Amino acid sequence: MPVLKKKFLYAEDFAKTEVKDIFPAAKWQKAQRLYANHFENTVFVNNGQMDFQPKMISGAPQFTSLRSAVSIPGATGVQLLQLGNFYDYNVEIGRMDAGEGMLVNYSPKADPAVELFQGCRITGQVRSVQPIVIGGKQAYVLAKNNQHWQIIRKK
Repeated sequence: MPVLKKKFLYAEDFAKTEVKDIFPAAKWQKAQRLYANHFENTVFVNNGQMDFQPKMISGAPQFTSLRSAVSIPGATGVQLLQLGNFYDYNVEIGRMDAGEGMLVNYSPKADPAVELFQGCRITGQVRSVQPIVIGGKQAYVLAKNNQHWQIIRKK
C-alpha cells in the first residue's frame, strides 16, 4: 500500500507498529477478517468426482514461490516440472530464489518425491513454461520476468 511506504520509511518501524496505529478503529471494526492456516507449497490431486487430496511438497520447493508447472510425458504416475522464484524484495515477503527447476513425482498412495532438474541451472523468475519439440526431442520454453527466454531439455 503506497500510503504505508510513505508513513514507514524503514521496515523496523513498520514491524513495531500495531494494527490499531495503521487503521482507524472504525474501519478496523467493520473490516472483514480472513484467516490463512496453510502456507506449504501443495498440489491437489483429483481422485475423481471432484475429490481433491492435498499433497504437500517437502524439501526444496518450500523455499521458493512456485509460479508455473508443466507435466513431463512418459513418467510413471504424474511428474511435474515446477518453476518459480520471486526476486522483488519487499518488507512483507523477501526474496524467494531457491527454485532452480524441480521435478516432482506424484503417485496416489505416496508422498511427492522431489528431484532437481538435471543438466542445466534454471535461474530467474519463471512465470510460464510451455512444452515444444526440437529435433524430435521434448524441450521447454521458459518465459521469465524481465529476462530473456530460456529453452531447456531433460537429458
